[in-house]
Amino acid sequence: MDYKQNSYALAFLFSIQLLLLTSCGGGSNSESNTENSNNTPIANAGSDQTAFINDRVTADGSASYDPDGDPLTYTWYYVSAPVTLSEINANNLNSPEPYFYPTEPGTYRFALEVSDGSLTSNLDYVNLTVRNRKPTAQAGIDQQVSINESVTLDGSSSTDTDNHLLTYSWIVNTTPWGIPLELQSPNSAQVDFTPPMGGSYSFLLTVDDGYDVDTDDVTIQVVEPFKISPTTVEIEPNSTISSADEVSFNTSITGQLSSVYDVDTFRLLTLDPGVIEIEINTDSPLNGLNDYFEIWIATVQNSGIARFVASRGIYNIRVEGEQSHVVYVKAGRSYDSGNYNITPAYSTESNIDGELENNDDISRANLLHFDTPTYGQLFYDTDQDWYSVQLNAGQSISVKLETASPFSAINTFTLTILDSSQNVLLNRGVLDIGDRVSPSFFSPSSSGQYYVRITSSNSYSSEMYKLSISNN
Repeated sequence: MDYKQNSYALAFLFSIQLLLLTSCGGGSNSESNTENSNNTPIANAGSDQTAFINDRVTADGSASYDPDGDPLTYTWYYVSAPVTLSEINANNLNSPEPYFYPTEPGTYRFALEVSDGSLTSNLDYVNLTVRNRKPTAQAGIDQQVSINESVTLDGSSSTDTDNHLLTYSWIVNTTPWGIPLELQSPNSAQVDFTPPMGGSYSFLLTVDDGYDVDTDDVTIQVVEPFKISPTTVEIEPNSTISSADEVSFNTSITGQLSSVYDVDTFRLLTLDPGVIEIEINTDSPLNGLNDYFEIWIATVQNSGIARFVASRGIYNIRVEGEQSHVVYVKAGRSYDSGNYNITPAYSTESNIDGELENNDDISRANLLHFDTPTYGQLFYDTDQDWYSVQLNAGQSISVKLETASPFSAINTFTLTILDSSQNVLLNRGVLDIGDRVSPSFFSPSSSGQYYVRITSSNSYSSEMYKLSISNN
């Protein structure tokens, strides 16, 4: 083959190679097209959060990214919430970290969208749970006032951290003996009332911020001034605490029960811990028998302290200190009514010989005195009276229990002697027929405090007794 023929052959082969390269796309042009491709960015709205009303709450979309490393723009959407967007003072909704101030409790839902300028991400959602702070109720400080003195209940110091408007509600919790008391304007922050009688009054304040409530209570102690009654005769009507006659100690009061349904009520003020002593007498005969009266002693703050049934005698009741007490006089039996005379006195406990109510358990046992009779009374057959005495080992004593009750000539008592651990050392049923009562003898094996317990197995309404202790 000559030179010319060789030239044509080389040219033909080059043309075929070029054609093959072109049909395959070419190496350098393929690399350029790959570099120009774009990927969709990823939005990340951050973790759900919990906050309180009026807190600054910041959403965090900074974890969003673009696979190609392109710069991003941010768009936050207000999806749902208890209030409108304008009410939460939202800021920087086109930044990675917008913030706002929620004004109401509830769930605030946002969506984040990011873009690299060409492609836009899918939406990513975040929930911001906003809670309400409970209000704080302040019913004011406890007070001590005098009867008929105007009292202001003041809840105006109640607060709400979230600055919600508060509503108020006052209710009467307790009053002396449950007497009715109505508050004027009970839905105001401040409420005035005038206590009609002495004793303890408690009130409950409830404040409401529209979402949560809080309560607080306050106690008003009403002290009655010490008064000397201008008369020594009961003044009707005096059948309730609110109409009770004011009486003084060491002043005799004459009264009359007009029927078995009548009740006479008197009030006394004690200034120090001690003993109220009530002496009662009657000279009104009924069917050849004396009338019997039921005497109740109570505080105006609490339930009854003691009760007795008697036609005459002296009865002692412990009192705790400065407070008003109520003395009720009513018929002792279903057919009793008539005239009576009571004289209240006041003394310290150390001056008392005789049963001192309430002594119905070992912790409140009365002290027994040798060779000094103690008069007591069991009210119903479930009552029990406790007494204490200090004895030496080998000391021999006699204990005599006899009736002092006018209700029956025959009374059955049980006399029990116990040690400080309440182990029974002597237990004797005493059948009292008139004055024929034999004493019980006892000698302790060791020195210490011993107790005498008196109970009754009779079903009479009242059992009066005389208890004596002496050395053999």
